[in-house]
Amino acid sequence: MTATEIAGTLDIRPWPDPVIDVLGHDPRSHYVETYWLSVLGPSTTWLLRRLARGLETSPAGFTLSLDSTARALGLATTSSKHS
Repeated sequence: MTATEIAGTLDIRPWPDPVIDVLGHDPRSHYVETYWLSVLGPSTTWLLRRLARGLETSPAGFTLSLDSTARALGLATTSSKHS
């Protein structure tokens, strides 16, 4: 079994930070689209938004399926030689 097959999920947990909670920007905000999108790229921005939505729905944390998340973001999930 390969490392990729073993790690099919990722546990997402909140990381409370009183300063960022007050001064930071929600990943789903217009600010992020304006200033972060060109730096992070669309796939990472979509991932951040998905994580924020997941933590909003499950504040204690949740398990993220790497395969279904990659598919939802339009990223290849194949492990072929040329991907």
